[in-house]
Amino acid sequence: MTNKLTRAAQKMRAADKSYIAQIQAMDGYHVPETPPHKAGIPNGTRRLVYKRDGYQCAMCSDTRGLQIHHAVHRSLGGSDFPENLITLCWKCHAVAHGMRFDDYPAYIDAAWMEQHIVEYLSDYYAEQGDVWYPYK
Repeated sequence: MTNKLTRAAQKMRAADKSYIAQIQAMDGYHVPETPPHKAGIPNGTRRLVYKRDGYQCAMCSDTRGLQIHHAVHRSLGGSDFPENLITLCWKCHAVAHGMRFDDYPAYIDAAWMEQHIVEYLSDYYAEQGDVWYPYK
């Protein structure tokens, strides 16, 4: 068994490292040396997030290849609580991590996806009468 990453996984890892480097360059912000959470997202939490998002991608409404995405990455202090999680299809998840697809408009990139994920989650919790706070 080899530990070689696929080309897509390598691009996703590079995009995450680039994002972390940008965050680290900001004054007064410290990225933890080790991620605060090592265990996976509990299955009950996954089911809750899938249900909250209507068992479809929150960005494109596709129902195939659903995955859970952290709005604020765990390595940057984001939690495994539903407030920090969103349901994305595999393609939108890849775009959120910096991948590009020919069938997506050119303006849909990682920055666009991040903005819309934050809007989706903050709007959802505002409708519930809560303040969206992903760092619980």
